[in-house]
Amino acid sequence: MPAIIKPATATAQLTQAMVKAIVDSGLVPEGAISLICGGAGDLLDHLDSQDVVTFTGSAATGQQLRAHPNLVAKSIPFTMEADSLNCCVLGEDVTPEQPEFALFIREVVREMTAKAGQKCTAIRRIIVPLAQINAVSDALISRLHKVTVGDPAQEGVKMGALVNSEQRQDVQESVNKLIAAGCEALLGGEADLSAAGAFFPPTLLYCSQPDETPAVHAIEAFWSGGDADAVSRPPACADAGARRRRQSGGDVGHRQRRAGARVYPRRRPRPWPYSDTERGVLG
Repeated sequence: MPAIIKPATATAQLTQAMVKAIVDSGLVPEGAISLICGGAGDLLDHLDSQDVVTFTGSAATGQQLRAHPNLVAKSIPFTMEADSLNCCVLGEDVTPEQPEFALFIREVVREMTAKAGQKCTAIRRIIVPLAQINAVSDALISRLHKVTVGDPAQEGVKMGALVNSEQRQDVQESVNKLIAAGCEALLGGEADLSAAGAFFPPTLLYCSQPDETPAVHAIEAFWSGGDADAVSRPPACADAGARRRRQSGGDVGHRQRRAGARVYPRRRPRPWPYSDTERGVLG
Protein backbone atom coordinates (compact mmCIF):
# COMPACT_ATOMS: atom_id res chain seq x y z
CA MET A 1 0.00 0.00 0.00
CA PRO A 2 1.45 3.43 -0.93
CA ALA A 3 2.17 5.67 2.05
CA ILE A 4 1.79 9.42 2.50
CA ILE A 5 3.96 10.76 5.31
CA LYS A 6 3.11 14.06 7.03
CA PRO A 7 5.67 15.06 9.70
CA ALA A 8 5.34 18.03 12.01
CA THR A 9 6.25 21.07 9.92
CA ALA A 10 8.73 22.37 12.48
CA THR A 11 10.77 19.15 12.33
CA ALA A 12 10.20 18.14 8.71
CA GLN A 13 13.83 18.54 7.61
CA LEU A 14 14.98 15.26 9.16
CA THR A 15 11.97 13.36 7.81
CA GLN A 16 12.60 14.76 4.33
CA ALA A 17 16.22 13.60 4.46
CA MET A 18 15.19 10.11 5.57
CA VAL A 19 12.49 9.76 2.91
CA LYS A 20 14.92 10.97 0.25
CA ALA A 21 17.45 8.34 1.32
CA ILE A 22 14.79 5.62 1.08
CA VAL A 23 13.63 6.76 -2.36
CA ASP A 24 17.19 7.12 -3.65
CA SER A 25 18.05 3.61 -2.46
CA GLY A 26 15.59 2.06 -4.88
CA LEU A 27 14.33 -0.30 -2.17
CA VAL A 28 10.70 0.76 -2.69
CA PRO A 29 8.75 1.08 -5.95
CA GLU A 30 8.51 4.51 -7.52
CA GLY A 31 5.59 6.43 -6.06
CA ALA A 32 5.25 4.15 -3.02
CA ILE A 33 6.19 6.95 -0.62
CA SER A 34 4.98 10.53 -0.73
CA LEU A 35 5.95 13.30 1.69
CA ILE A 36 4.01 16.40 2.75
CA CYS A 37 6.10 18.87 4.75
CA GLY A 38 3.52 21.66 4.90
CA GLY A 39 -0.20 21.66 5.55
CA ALA A 40 -2.20 18.60 4.52
CA GLY A 41 -5.06 20.68 3.11
CA ASP A 42 -8.17 18.61 2.35
CA LEU A 43 -6.28 15.32 2.13
CA LEU A 44 -8.58 13.53 4.58
CA ASP A 45 -11.59 14.40 2.42
CA HIS A 46 -10.27 12.16 -0.36
CA LEU A 47 -9.66 8.98 1.63
CA ASP A 48 -11.87 5.90 1.34
CA SER A 49 -12.42 2.64 3.21
CA GLN A 50 -9.30 1.06 1.69
CA ASP A 51 -7.07 3.66 3.35
CA VAL A 52 -5.64 3.69 6.88
CA VAL A 53 -4.72 6.74 8.96
CA THR A 54 -2.12 6.54 11.73
CA PHE A 55 -1.26 9.48 13.96
CA THR A 56 1.35 10.26 16.59
CA GLY A 57 0.99 13.51 18.52
CA SER A 58 -1.25 15.23 21.04
CA ALA A 59 -4.50 13.64 22.16
CA ALA A 60 -6.44 16.82 21.35
CA THR A 61 -5.29 16.85 17.72
CA GLY A 62 -5.81 13.11 17.43
CA GLN A 63 -9.40 13.36 18.61
CA GLN A 64 -10.07 16.06 16.04
CA LEU A 65 -8.68 13.87 13.26
CA ARG A 66 -10.58 10.85 14.49
CA ALA A 67 -13.84 12.80 14.32
CA HIS A 68 -13.26 13.97 10.74
CA PRO A 69 -16.59 13.55 8.89
CA ASN A 70 -15.08 11.55 6.03
CA LEU A 71 -13.26 9.15 8.36
CA VAL A 72 -16.45 8.60 10.34
CA ALA A 73 -18.74 8.26 7.31
CA LYS A 74 -16.53 5.68 5.58
CA SER A 75 -15.33 3.87 8.72
CA ILE A 76 -11.73 4.52 7.74
CA PRO A 77 -9.37 2.72 10.18
CA PHE A 78 -7.63 5.20 12.49
CA THR A 79 -4.86 4.39 14.97
CA MET A 80 -3.20 6.80 17.33
CA GLU A 81 -0.33 7.04 19.79
CA ALA A 82 -0.54 10.12 21.99
CA ASP A 83 0.31 11.74 25.31
CA SER A 84 2.42 9.05 26.95
CA LEU A 85 3.05 10.29 30.48
CA ASN A 86 5.53 7.52 31.18
CA CYS A 87 6.54 6.87 34.76
CA CYS A 88 9.49 5.48 36.69
CA VAL A 89 8.74 3.56 39.92
CA LEU A 90 11.19 3.16 42.80
CA GLY A 91 10.67 -0.03 44.82
CA GLU A 92 9.67 0.35 48.45
CA ASP A 93 12.66 -1.76 49.51
CA VAL A 94 15.25 0.54 47.86
CA THR A 95 17.25 2.98 50.00
CA PRO A 96 19.78 5.69 48.98
CA GLU A 97 22.86 3.63 49.82
CA GLN A 98 21.88 0.81 47.48
CA PRO A 99 22.98 0.55 43.82
CA GLU A 100 19.37 0.39 42.61
CA PHE A 101 18.82 3.90 43.95
CA ALA A 102 21.76 5.27 41.96
CA LEU A 103 20.55 3.43 38.86
CA PHE A 104 17.08 4.91 39.33
CA ILE A 105 18.42 8.47 39.64
CA ARG A 106 20.75 8.07 36.66
CA GLU A 107 17.96 6.74 34.44
CA VAL A 108 15.52 9.50 35.38
CA VAL A 109 18.09 12.24 34.74
CA ARG A 110 19.05 10.68 31.42
CA GLU A 111 15.42 10.51 30.32
CA MET A 112 14.78 14.09 31.42
CA THR A 113 17.68 15.54 29.48
CA ALA A 114 18.29 13.30 26.45
CA LYS A 115 17.10 15.13 23.33
CA ALA A 116 15.92 17.90 25.69
CA GLY A 117 13.00 15.68 26.68
CA GLN A 118 11.71 15.69 23.09
CA LYS A 119 10.80 12.03 22.78
CA CYS A 120 7.65 10.12 23.58
CA THR A 121 9.45 7.64 25.85
CA ALA A 122 10.81 10.31 28.21
CA ILE A 123 9.99 9.92 31.92
CA ARG A 124 7.38 12.46 33.04
CA ARG A 125 6.19 11.03 36.37
CA ILE A 126 8.39 9.54 39.09
CA ILE A 127 6.67 7.35 41.67
CA VAL A 128 8.62 6.76 44.89
CA PRO A 129 7.86 5.57 48.43
CA LEU A 130 6.89 8.49 50.64
CA ALA A 131 9.87 7.90 52.92
CA GLN A 132 12.26 8.46 49.99
CA ILE A 133 10.76 11.62 48.47
CA ASN A 134 13.32 13.96 50.02
CA ALA A 135 16.25 11.70 49.15
CA VAL A 136 15.10 11.27 45.56
CA SER A 137 14.36 14.99 45.15
CA ASP A 138 17.75 15.99 46.54
CA ALA A 139 19.58 13.48 44.35
CA LEU A 140 17.76 14.57 41.20
CA ILE A 141 18.30 18.26 41.90
CA SER A 142 22.00 17.67 42.58
CA ARG A 143 22.43 15.85 39.26
CA LEU A 144 20.29 18.27 37.25
CA HIS A 145 22.21 21.29 38.59
CA LYS A 146 25.24 19.89 36.75
CA VAL A 147 23.44 19.78 33.39
CA THR A 148 24.70 22.58 31.14
CA VAL A 149 22.08 23.87 28.70
CA GLY A 150 23.24 25.45 25.44
CA ASP A 151 24.64 24.74 22.00
CA PRO A 152 25.25 20.97 21.80
CA ALA A 153 28.20 21.62 19.48
CA GLN A 154 30.05 23.20 22.39
CA GLU A 155 32.09 20.94 24.65
CA GLY A 156 30.54 20.42 28.06
CA VAL A 157 26.96 21.16 27.00
CA LYS A 158 24.65 18.36 28.11
CA MET A 159 21.27 19.56 26.82
CA GLY A 160 20.26 21.58 23.79
CA ALA A 161 17.33 23.71 22.72
CA LEU A 162 13.77 22.88 21.80
CA VAL A 163 12.65 22.96 18.19
CA ASN A 164 11.59 26.62 18.18
CA SER A 165 10.39 29.47 20.38
CA GLU A 166 6.75 28.46 19.89
CA GLN A 167 7.44 25.08 21.45
CA ARG A 168 9.24 26.77 24.33
CA GLN A 169 6.15 28.89 24.92
CA ASP A 170 3.96 25.77 24.83
CA VAL A 171 6.13 24.10 27.46
CA GLN A 172 6.00 27.18 29.67
CA GLU A 173 2.21 27.23 29.46
CA SER A 174 2.02 23.53 30.38
CA VAL A 175 4.31 24.03 33.38
CA ASN A 176 2.25 27.03 34.47
CA LYS A 177 -0.90 24.89 34.36
CA LEU A 178 0.74 22.23 36.52
CA ILE A 179 1.86 24.83 39.06
CA ALA A 180 -1.60 26.40 39.08
CA ALA A 181 -3.06 22.94 39.73
CA GLY A 182 -1.01 22.63 42.90
CA CYS A 183 2.51 21.56 41.90
CA GLU A 184 5.57 23.24 43.37
CA ALA A 185 8.66 23.89 41.25
CA LEU A 186 11.64 22.32 42.99
CA LEU A 187 13.92 23.11 40.07
CA GLY A 188 13.50 25.21 36.95
CA GLY A 189 9.94 25.85 35.85
CA GLU A 190 10.50 29.15 34.10
CA ALA A 191 12.31 29.98 30.88
CA ASP A 192 13.62 33.37 29.78
CA LEU A 193 11.23 33.86 26.88
CA SER A 194 13.06 37.01 25.79
CA ALA A 195 16.42 35.25 25.43
CA ALA A 196 17.81 34.03 22.13
CA GLY A 197 17.49 30.32 21.51
CA ALA A 198 14.56 28.07 22.43
CA PHE A 199 16.09 26.83 25.68
CA PHE A 200 14.06 25.55 28.63
CA PRO A 201 15.74 24.55 31.89
CA PRO A 202 15.46 21.05 33.41
CA THR A 203 12.31 21.21 35.51
CA LEU A 204 11.27 19.14 38.52
CA LEU A 205 7.85 19.67 40.12
CA TYR A 206 6.38 18.42 43.40
CA CYS A 207 2.70 17.62 43.88
CA SER A 208 1.56 16.86 47.42
CA GLN A 209 -1.80 15.39 46.39
CA PRO A 210 -1.42 13.46 43.12
CA ASP A 211 -4.59 11.42 43.63
CA GLU A 212 -6.57 14.66 43.85
CA THR A 213 -4.65 16.47 41.10
CA PRO A 214 -5.74 15.12 37.69
CA ALA A 215 -3.47 17.58 35.89
CA VAL A 216 -0.38 15.63 36.99
CA HIS A 217 -1.68 12.62 35.08
CA ALA A 218 -3.05 14.52 32.10
CA ILE A 219 -0.76 17.40 31.08
CA GLU A 220 2.16 16.42 28.89
CA ALA A 221 4.82 19.11 28.53
CA PHE A 222 6.17 17.09 25.62
CA TRP A 223 8.72 19.57 24.35
CA SER A 224 10.17 20.53 27.69
CA GLY A 225 13.92 20.71 27.90
CA GLY A 226 14.68 18.41 30.76
CA ASP A 227 11.10 17.26 30.45
CA ALA A 228 8.91 18.80 33.16
CA ASP A 229 8.71 16.12 35.83
CA ALA A 230 6.62 16.31 39.01
CA VAL A 231 6.91 14.98 42.56
CA SER A 232 3.82 14.09 44.56
CA ARG A 233 3.00 12.95 48.06
CA PRO A 234 -0.36 11.20 48.50
CA PRO A 235 -1.77 10.70 52.03
CA ALA A 236 -3.71 7.53 51.21
CA CYS A 237 -2.57 6.28 47.84
CA ALA A 238 -4.14 4.10 45.24
CA ASP A 239 -1.71 1.44 44.10
CA ALA A 240 1.07 2.42 41.71
CA GLY A 241 -0.37 0.30 38.94
CA ALA A 242 -3.63 2.23 39.08
CA ARG A 243 -1.74 5.50 38.99
CA ARG A 244 0.29 4.32 36.01
CA ARG A 245 -2.93 3.38 34.22
CA ARG A 246 -4.58 6.69 35.02
CA GLN A 247 -3.14 8.22 31.88
CA SER A 248 -3.96 5.33 29.56
CA GLY A 249 -6.61 7.51 27.96
CA GLY A 250 -9.01 4.75 26.93
CA ASP A 251 -9.84 3.74 23.40
CA VAL A 252 -8.58 5.95 20.61
CA GLY A 253 -9.60 4.54 17.26
CA HIS A 254 -8.54 0.90 17.22
CA ARG A 255 -5.68 1.37 19.64
CA GLN A 256 -5.36 2.33 23.29
CA ARG A 257 -2.99 4.95 24.58
CA ARG A 258 -0.74 3.45 27.21
CA ALA A 259 1.70 5.04 29.61
CA GLY A 260 4.87 3.01 29.93
CA ALA A 261 6.45 2.29 33.30
CA ARG A 262 9.94 1.31 34.44
CA VAL A 263 10.24 -0.31 37.85
CA TYR A 264 13.38 -0.33 40.05
CA PRO A 265 13.07 -2.76 42.99
CA ARG A 266 15.76 -4.19 45.25
CA ARG A 267 14.12 -7.60 45.04
CA ARG A 268 10.75 -8.97 44.04
CA PRO A 269 9.87 -12.09 46.02
CA ARG A 270 6.13 -11.43 45.75
CA PRO A 271 3.70 -8.88 44.26
CA TRP A 272 4.44 -5.47 45.71
CA PRO A 273 1.84 -4.26 48.23
CA TYR A 274 1.60 -0.75 46.79
CA SER A 275 -1.96 -0.44 48.04
CA ASP A 276 -0.67 -0.75 51.61
CA THR A 277 2.25 1.63 51.23
CA GLU A 278 2.43 5.40 51.30
CA ARG A 279 4.34 6.75 48.34
CA GLY A 280 4.93 9.88 46.34
CA VAL A 281 5.22 10.80 42.71
CA LEU A 282 8.10 12.67 41.15
CA GLY A 283 7.26 13.67 37.67
